[in-house]
Amino acid sequence: MSDTPDAHPDRAPAAPSAAERTPGHPVLMPEQDRQARGGSDRRSVGARPYPPPFTATPGWQFAPGPYDRLRGQVQEMRGERPATRKTGLFPCLLIRGTVPGDRTARPLWPPSPCWESPDILLMDARVHGPFDRSRLVLQPRAHATYRVFIHVWNLGRFPAYGVAVRAWWAAPGFFDGSRPETANLIGGTWIDALDDRTRPGCHRIVELEPAWTVVPNNMGHECLLASADCVGDPWSNRLEANNDRHVAQRNLTILAGDEDLGPLLDQLTEQVPDRTRLRVFVGDEQRDPLITTERGASLRELFAERIGERSLTATTVARVLGDGRQATLRFIADEGDALRGGYTIVAAGRIPRPG
Repeated sequence: MSDTPDAHPDRAPAAPSAAERTPGHPVLMPEQDRQARGGSDRRSVGARPYPPPFTATPGWQFAPGPYDRLRGQVQEMRGERPATRKTGLFPCLLIRGTVPGDRTARPLWPPSPCWESPDILLMDARVHGPFDRSRLVLQPRAHATYRVFIHVWNLGRFPAYGVAVRAWWAAPGFFDGSRPETANLIGGTWIDALDDRTRPGCHRIVELEPAWTVVPNNMGHECLLASADCVGDPWSNRLEANNDRHVAQRNLTILAGDEDLGPLLDQLTEQVPDRTRLRVFVGDEQRDPLITTERGASLRELFAERIGERSLTATTVARVLGDGRQATLRFIADEGDALRGGYTIVAAGRIPRPG
């Protein structure tokens, strides 16, 4: 135990000895120490009084020169255009119409097809559990039932609250949104919120209810459509995927091996709109159409004549029109400069081995 008695609480501490002094620092007397710690009547650190409140001189304003320069710089960065949903504080909903590079600019066509959305996804209803890209169905079949998933994005600088997501199917053909009554509702769901574009939660894949059962008369070649809508970014209620970023469309059929293109070509022949021109392009080429025709002409016969093959299997078409493994056929129906619809067929197959 120390022999040094405890200091009396009412007795001021003695000044430190020379041995207790810290080199380079002044020694404070008890009153100085109290004032330095903020215990003086003036309640200041280091015995300094609080500064008086700021009072501006009547008529004072910012110097006009720097202020005007700053305002001019901001205006130059913004330009003369008003704030858009992507630059202002708004939600900006999107279901992509094409990949890559869909950043909400509309119309898509020309030159990008507006009917090949990558955000309308299907899984077999017999597969349970969460969404799994490895279990996606590329081509639905008649009588089968599928779970429908929609990938929704918010590219705005403000969250989107209460997003309604819906999906429809229509008969295979050249659906352009001009007759929305021909679309059949599959189902829908709600998203509580999508974060702004700076956060990971700005996009989400959601499952719609109920599941979709394919009608038997269309062989699974239906046109699929989806929409996203919220109070902060309302949808026009028009199913025009080419002009509205809230709407996406998938008119895409993938056939492989010995599957016959003939029945689908017959269906497309019947669905060509009146007074329209139909052109068929191979791949991404849009200058020299493989076929140009109008309503009434049989696409099956025109294809057989054009490629010199009566067998219109996916493998044959891929060998004659593609690289042997795949051929992409795009059907464009237009009336003057107005797009009346489009459809895509991907024929995939192997080149037969020589005998």
